[in-house]
Amino acid sequence: MRILLVDDDTFIRALLSSMLCELGHLDEAENGEEAVYKFAEARKEGKPYSVIIMDYQMPVMDGCEALYLIRKLEMEHDPDKMTTVYISSGHTNCRDVFNNRMSLDPFVKFISKPFNYSNFINDITVMGIQSPPPSVN
Repeated sequence: MRILLVDDDTFIRALLSSMLCELGHLDEAENGEEAVYKFAEARKEGKPYSVIIMDYQMPVMDGCEALYLIRKLEMEHDPDKMTTVYISSGHTNCRDVFNNRMSLDPFVKFISKPFNYSNFINDITVMGIQSPPPSVN
């Protein structure tokens, strides 16, 4: 599994990286613009991401704008293969904005900070993206 982790907070990226690295290849980006670039490059190299975990609010380009550009790239090149994207935030008002703007996309989910590793593993297992690691039941 290939994961793209996008967050402007260095501490959050380090924390999530330590939790997610056992699931497969992990790349990081610190804003939406960098995420769109890495997403496009990975697809071009034939190594697309299985999952993107992206902060909602970031400088340079936020998660919503980055998601829009990622979906645009997918629709232009391979509309049958949509990447699962988790939009993350620690702000409760972001969930409401998320529900209003992105709830119709079945491949986009909202994930709250603090990040619950067990719930995430369960979710990607149910979606068929990844089998759980041996240490997670």
